[in-house]
Amino acid sequence: MKKSAPSISLKLVNSIPRVNSRLISSRLNIKHKNILATLDAYLSDFEQLGVVAFETRKPQKGGKGGRPETFALLNEDQTYLLLTYCRNTKTVRHLKIALVKAFASTREAAIAHADYLPGYRRCHDAVQKLVESSDSATPIRIHHMNIEKMINRFFSLGPGTRARQPAHIKAALSMAENIIGHAYEQTITSGGNHKAAYRKAKESLNQFMAVTMPLAGLGLK
Repeated sequence: MKKSAPSISLKLVNSIPRVNSRLISSRLNIKHKNILATLDAYLSDFEQLGVVAFETRKPQKGGKGGRPETFALLNEDQTYLLLTYCRNTKTVRHLKIALVKAFASTREAAIAHADYLPGYRRCHDAVQKLVESSDSATPIRIHHMNIEKMINRFFSLGPGTRARQPAHIKAALSMAENIIGHAYEQTITSGGNHKAAYRKAKESLNQFMAVTMPLAGLGLK
C-alpha cells in the first residue's frame, strides 16, 4: 500500500496563512531555484494577488552549503497561481488537493479561535468578579483552573489539547465557556457565592452536553 504524503503545514504571517515555496518544490520534485525563477518571471502577476513575502535564511548547521537561502511565503491565491504555471500532472493535481485542504483547515481553525476568545473572556471575567467579592480562601487562579478542568472533563480532553481540536469542537468549547459565564453572571445577580455558581455552571453544562450537542450532531467520539 502506497504511503500517503504528510499533511501540509502553513505559516501564519500577520494572520494570513502562507505556504513555503520550498515545500512546493519538494512536493513537486522540482528544484527550488526553478520555482523562484517562475516567481521572478511573473512577479507582477503574483503581486496583483498581494505582496510576495520573500525571506532569506542561513542554512541549518550540518546542512549542505553555506550560502543563505531565499524562499517565498505565498498566500492562497498566489499558491494556486503558481501551480497554474506548472504542467497539470498527477503530482500537481494531488498537491492542489492537499493545498485546498490545508488552506481550508487553517481558515476554519482561525474562525473557531476567533469565536472562542469572546466566550473564554466572558467566562473568566465573571469568575474573577464573583470570586473577588466572595469569602473564598482559595487563590483566584485555582478557581479559573477548576473551570477549565471541568470543561476538559465534559469534553474528554487532556491538558493542552484544545488547540488541536477540529473546528466544530472548538465552537462547542466556545459555547461551553459562554454557558459557564452566563451561570456565574446569574449567580452574581442573585447574590449567590462561588460554590453556588460552580454548581449552576456544572448543571448547565451537563444539560448542554446531554441535549444540545447530540441534536447539533456534535457528539464526541
